[in-house]
Amino acid sequence: MKKKLKIKDISINLGDFFLSILSNYPPQLFDRKYIKESYNKEYYILKINEEYLDIIRNNIIIPPFSLPMICEPEEWSCKSYGGFLENKIIGEDIITGSKMHGQKMENKKPLYNAVNYLNSIKFCINDLLFNYLNNEGKFLLDEIKADDDLQRIITLKIS
Repeated sequence: MKKKLKIKDISINLGDFFLSILSNYPPQLFDRKYIKESYNKEYYILKINEEYLDIIRNNIIIPPFSLPMICEPEEWSCKSYGGFLENKIIGEDIITGSKMHGQKMENKKPLYNAVNYLNSIKFCINDLLFNYLNNEGKFLLDEIKADDDLQRIITLKIS
């Protein structure tokens, strides 16, 4: 008799598959440590392999959704998905999160109007802040904990 797989089993197996790809040779980008605290509490800790930290820093790929657009975004409405151009295909709703939470919004028109207005404001780099952080304000970035160094590098690359 075959064992019927549950969604939870599939999620764990798929997650473990991807963890194995990233933590085995090659590339061994992450070190994976299994921790079992009790009968029902067990988990993995993933840490970036220090040997590859410079390679990761220099070759990091920033997903397009975190970057400003160079053209005007699509407008949001009750009948269309707005924002990034590819959202017409992806169909990511303006209100994100788990559908299991059951959050609903009855009158989205004011929300669409506000987001469309904010999206119509052109992106520009705050040169004063950027120059300050790279010069006399550098101490602010230096106060970020060493553990967050990669986050600091990513933030500056995006900006």
